[in-house]
Amino acid sequence: MIVKIAVKSAAKRRNIEYRDYELTAVKNLLELIGALVDCEIDRYEQDELKVLSQADIDTMLEQGKVTFGFKYREDVVIDRSEAKRTAIEAFNDGLFVVFINDKQIEDTNTVLSLQNNDVIVLVRLTMLAGRCF
Repeated sequence: MIVKIAVKSAAKRRNIEYRDYELTAVKNLLELIGALVDCEIDRYEQDELKVLSQADIDTMLEQGKVTFGFKYREDVVIDRSEAKRTAIEAFNDGLFVVFINDKQIEDTNTVLSLQNNDVIVLVRLTMLAGRCF
């Protein structure tokens, strides 16, 4: 099935950009997070070095950092199970929230019935940080 995924930071004012992801059937949020981690790892491993366009550079300048897509540690093999554990821990710690078709999913064991073209939004929450002297 193909679903539309958007990742949004609560602090950013830019429009949300949706990407299509092809997923196998998932039963709950735990499996959905694992499937998304697998998709991202596959995409990272297949990513090729590309020449940046002026639009790419301008977008990165807005974000405050221009990168060139180098993989500095190509010899490192990504541990998928560790990556999934980290993503699930981040969700449980409240670092991001998940919305499926505008409904927030709060529990990793929530049963999901995803259909083609469902919209999934991941919102990365920005924590306030400061110093006390």
